[in-house]
Amino acid sequence: MTTESYFNGMNVNCTSQFIFTKYFAFKMAERAKTKKVRGAIISLSSVMKEMLTANDLLYCSAKSFNYSFSETLRLEYGDSLDIMTVLPRSVRSNMNPGVWMFSVTSEQHVKACLEQLGSETETYGHWKHDTQQGFREVVPGAGFITSKYNAA
Repeated sequence: MTTESYFNGMNVNCTSQFIFTKYFAFKMAERAKTKKVRGAIISLSSVMKEMLTANDLLYCSAKSFNYSFSETLRLEYGDSLDIMTVLPRSVRSNMNPGVWMFSVTSEQHVKACLEQLGSETETYGHWKHDTQQGFREVVPGAGFITSKYNAA
């Protein structure tokens, strides 16, 4: 990994979260106090924060930052803002063809997350990801088993 790729990855995954939250969180919290309207912050982490893999140093580390940042933010602003941390598994995108079992479209994932906003503080998003995570917790090592079987 080059220094340039490291900084690019950190800017995309961490610095952007910090800057946007710094700008909006205080304003939304003040609005919640004066106008009695709760705002919401949805932080995108990943199950990769706990499923560490070789050659994913930057991504896994960044997702750990996203998770910790969101959890700490909830301690600071949870009384006036809904703060939800999302830990998705395989979501089809330009970066991920989504051929794995339990993959969902980005639209399916977003809809599932928004339905939970206000009632959940942490979510795997779609029920398929929640099921897969539950299976992984019951059967050690199953996270990779359920990910590697091609759905095609």
